[in-house]
Amino acid sequence: MATQDGATPGGSEKHLGRGSERLKRRKQRRYGDSVSSSISEIRPSNNQLIRLRLLKKHSKIQRQWKSPVEMLLHFLEHHTSILQQLHMKTTRNPLPDLPNSSLPGIYRTTVEAGIDRRDALFIARTVVKVLRSKTDSMTGFRATLVDALVNNTCWPVVEWKEGTDVYVLVIFLFTKCGSANWLLHRATQDLENWKCESVSWNVGHLEHLRTLFGGAQHILGMLDWSVKDMINLYCQSTEKKDCKTTEYISPYIH
Repeated sequence: MATQDGATPGGSEKHLGRGSERLKRRKQRRYGDSVSSSISEIRPSNNQLIRLRLLKKHSKIQRQWKSPVEMLLHFLEHHTSILQQLHMKTTRNPLPDLPNSSLPGIYRTTVEAGIDRRDALFIARTVVKVLRSKTDSMTGFRATLVDALVNNTCWPVVEWKEGTDVYVLVIFLFTKCGSANWLLHRATQDLENWKCESVSWNVGHLEHLRTLFGGAQHILGMLDWSVKDMINLYCQSTEKKDCKTTEYISPYIH
């Protein structure tokens, strides 16, 4: 049965159904295109990927080294073992007695080792200051000036014994700008065993601490040289014809 406008009863419904389907397809295309376009927009480029990899690598490093204190402890873990080995080797050569363990006596012995008078005075004052905080008196003392042979660097080294079983080794570094730095190792020796070890330092910059540990490593390696090699290296570097072994060779050799 035809309607007044000549259309069939179900024709309008079919027409509306097709229209709604077309509208859905249009929306899907529209939203689908927008989603795909947004995905392509956030897709990183090659440069961005490189930055992301570097950031990830940097974050791993940051997780590994959480603070400057941990980095310093990692540095000290290796170098303190070198300082311990050095101190154990130097104590094999007995320390000479020091009749006068006061500041003048320590100063005189330090100057006689070839150390600059101004530096020797600072060293003597530092030793006396350390001894004041201890109960045992000094029973032996030795001072040595070690040349690095390069860069005009030298390390004054002093050792002393407190009581019968406490040994102390101090390496000094004096810079051109007047900075006085030192690195101290203290240990108690029970026969061949070391216990109650401690390491302390006083530096103006961490680079000075690195140089002090470098001095410890240099001296430790120097103790493995033959006396002939030490004479040749030290005497030739000083360019003195009247070079004396006792003046330039470490008294650790015996």
